[in-house]
Amino acid sequence: MKKKASGISILLAAVAVAFIVLYPGTRQSDEEAKIPATLSPPFLETAFGVEEDPFARARYEHMLLADPATGEIPDGIKSKALKFSQLLPTSGQYRQMGLARTKERTYIPRGPFNVGGRTRALAIDRSDESTFIAGGVSGGVWRTTNAGTSWTRTTPPDMINSVSHLIQDTRPGRTNTWYFGTGEYSLFNSARGNNSTPYRGDGIFKSTDEGVNWAPLSATVTGDVSRFGSPFQYVYKLAINRENTAEDELYAATIGGIIRSANGGDTWQTVLGVNLLDEPEGTDLNSVTIPFFTEISITSNGVKYAAIGTVSNANNSWPRAGLFRSNDGVTWDDITPTGFPVQYRRIVIAPAPSNPRVLYFLVDGTPVNLWRATLLPASGNYIWENLSVNIPDFGGRVGEFDTQNSYNMLLEVHPENENIVFVGGTNLYRSTDGFRSSENTAWIGGYSTENNARQYPNHHADQHVLTFFSDPDRMLSGHDGGVSVTNDGLEEEVNWTSLNNGYITSQFFTIDIPRFEYSDLMVGGMQDNGTYLRSAPGENPPWNQVFSGDGSYTQTTSDGTFWYVSAQQGQIYRLTFDSKFSLTGFARVDPADGGADVDNGYLFVNPFRLDPVNNNVMFLAGGNVLWRNQNLSQITNGSQEKTAVNWEKLEASRIPEGQITTIDFSVTGERMMLYGNSTGRLFKLTEIAESEVTMEEITDPSFPAAFMSSISIDPSNASRILVTFSNFGIPSLFLSTDGGSSFTDVSGNLEENEDGSGSGPSVRWGQLVPLRGGEMMAIAGTGSGLYVTDQLKTDNTTDWVRESEDIIGFSVVPMLSYNPLDGRVAIATHGNGVFETFLSDIEVVEKPSNEERFNVGVPYPNPFATKVTIPMEIPSKQIVKAVVYNAAGQPIKTLVWGTQFEGPASLSWDGTNVTGTRAAEGIYFCRVLLESGGEKTVRLIFTP
Repeated sequence: MKKKASGISILLAAVAVAFIVLYPGTRQSDEEAKIPATLSPPFLETAFGVEEDPFARARYEHMLLADPATGEIPDGIKSKALKFSQLLPTSGQYRQMGLARTKERTYIPRGPFNVGGRTRALAIDRSDESTFIAGGVSGGVWRTTNAGTSWTRTTPPDMINSVSHLIQDTRPGRTNTWYFGTGEYSLFNSARGNNSTPYRGDGIFKSTDEGVNWAPLSATVTGDVSRFGSPFQYVYKLAINRENTAEDELYAATIGGIIRSANGGDTWQTVLGVNLLDEPEGTDLNSVTIPFFTEISITSNGVKYAAIGTVSNANNSWPRAGLFRSNDGVTWDDITPTGFPVQYRRIVIAPAPSNPRVLYFLVDGTPVNLWRATLLPASGNYIWENLSVNIPDFGGRVGEFDTQNSYNMLLEVHPENENIVFVGGTNLYRSTDGFRSSENTAWIGGYSTENNARQYPNHHADQHVLTFFSDPDRMLSGHDGGVSVTNDGLEEEVNWTSLNNGYITSQFFTIDIPRFEYSDLMVGGMQDNGTYLRSAPGENPPWNQVFSGDGSYTQTTSDGTFWYVSAQQGQIYRLTFDSKFSLTGFARVDPADGGADVDNGYLFVNPFRLDPVNNNVMFLAGGNVLWRNQNLSQITNGSQEKTAVNWEKLEASRIPEGQITTIDFSVTGERMMLYGNSTGRLFKLTEIAESEVTMEEITDPSFPAAFMSSISIDPSNASRILVTFSNFGIPSLFLSTDGGSSFTDVSGNLEENEDGSGSGPSVRWGQLVPLRGGEMMAIAGTGSGLYVTDQLKTDNTTDWVRESEDIIGFSVVPMLSYNPLDGRVAIATHGNGVFETFLSDIEVVEKPSNEERFNVGVPYPNPFATKVTIPMEIPSKQIVKAVVYNAAGQPIKTLVWGTQFEGPASLSWDGTNVTGTRAAEGIYFCRVLLESGGEKTVRLIFTP
């Protein structure tokens, strides 16, 4: 292909069609597309702010995992699935047994090394303030000894990774001792399984070598995470009485109550709340009435304060809730003030380090409350101040204080000033008068203070922990984007620095790599963290954020020309970059009328796919119908609005029930697309490049009525199809070897019972990989690790083995991306970053090609009144220009001038000129010109 000359000064041979197409990425009419001057890199992070939606995310997870028989996620099923998965064979074990056909593969961590994930536990080593220890709910414990320049994971991937809180024993001579608690409970993760499933932990862990190695405290560990049998499975907070030098006095605020140890965790005693420790062994604690939320804090002079919320599993009303005080940690006095809320969930307590008689209480009620208590030492009474009216509220889109149902709650007092108080919900705020007024409150983190759902520079929404250095104006912050530090938390505008330098705790939903090209590029969508692009080769290259919100489906064209990214519920943008991966253009591309059905619209993580034959064609799941865009390049650059350009709702694809959940295309053989839905039905679409597609349902009678999580068509042989289902309680994997005429259950040992019941892991993704000689292997990403097999047995005895037990471990693997040209596989995990491996002995599959032809078809409808479509076929990727002329030969509108990919596509014209004014009735011509030398013209008849 000829090189593009300056200004596209190419000999454009013509085949006239009666109109012209406008390409959004390169040209608009005859002018270069402009990026607004206010939008500077990182472009999309600056330009587009998409607010997260935890409620929609919880609903999506429920749809993904609930047992179809009950409509609920089975109680404790994630923990049960983990326990079951621990019994499954690993590749290493198979190799040790000398079993043939199991090849050793290297799994390479690919970061993101500069992107952290949800961090609920964070502390500074008081013996060496260049050492920090951090932990997340799905990322394990990490340690840095160089103030965040680099991090090392100190818990193995097959260990319980749901870290909820950690603490150091800062008493002289004992600073080498650390503890962390496990298990996460929120109202999105009900212990009784009413809303979602909890991230159950298994006790408290201890380190006596400064956080390098960890061991469980045996008195807190059940060894059975498959059932709710211990309060230590949900540890909210740990506290050490630093004033007690005679005992190792440790407290744990757990589900149900406050538990105390006088010997560093060897033995425990319940001192407040429900004594779950004395329940008979084997008791299902779901059957015991308990309060859900508790809190513990100890002042600098050793006085203990605790809180118990009213929310319980008994009609959400726990009668012995409130605020409590104790001198000895065993007997407690109720100090709940008059006027305190009647109903509340979680409470966070923050004593003032500089004045132990002053405490603050953040209460997640309706509305949220903030109280201050000042102890009068002479009488032992308190002066209570209700500061709730001054809780930060900057209005606008994201300026209000939002705990997200008690999940994000932070409260800290400056070590040297009892009136400098920090509170956090989605945002981080600071008051310099103890919230006695609203005039002295500053918004210093979380979302951007521009109030547009973008992120605060080098900080992130959803606050969990804040801790101070010995210089108390320096602060370390843990949030859903990892870890940040500031040298001055009292500045009018606080400047943060990200410390996510190898702190790999990011939680991916999706991943994509270029197919049919040799490339190191990756792009992936993350929970809470938006979409990031890995744009350079090497071991630890940075990933660049290119979109915000909850990152959803992503895809790049085969050669990396265009990048398509999305956020929750179907918001899709097309991006272009220069050779240094600075953003050069963008356009929002999702259809104007898409997702409009509130009862049957887009999924939270909503699928779209590019046609592998022509990457300018996109298919989008739109609830119960597919949308198709025949030429994405015609969408104008620079718009942040939905578009109607070239989108059509394929009524023939409409399904009778449920929502479309997954899409895949054939690469060889019959040209087809398969798509599945949320009730386990599978559909086949043919004539996908024609104006009228054909749909056929090919649901197998053996399929469960469940969420179809993925479809994989063998890229070398379209007759082989692997379908996966993600819900618990059902068979998970089905194989067809006859193009979908029949399917066989190949779940094998990934199910506890043959009918799919029991504790088999949730299967999120499946990938067929053709091997030389006509054989194939399959890869499964699950809720507890990565599994492979190279013998899919049709008698349901398939042996799946867990891969990379020492690196990927039991991480949730929500998506895989495979390049059939070189055997490269990208593995996304939810909490452990991205991994990559290269498969050997693969059947190499090259990009599907078209015959070397250039066709412009008959426009339809013609005559037309509102829109005409012009089908065409391009022989190779190149610059294409299409212009509409009137009968006098005057140009009316450029429809496209930019890159088109080989294969069938189409252009559309709505009868308007370059200014958007309706043209006059009459005869028009569309001329299509190729960079390589080709020209065709078609006639259009416009009857407005």
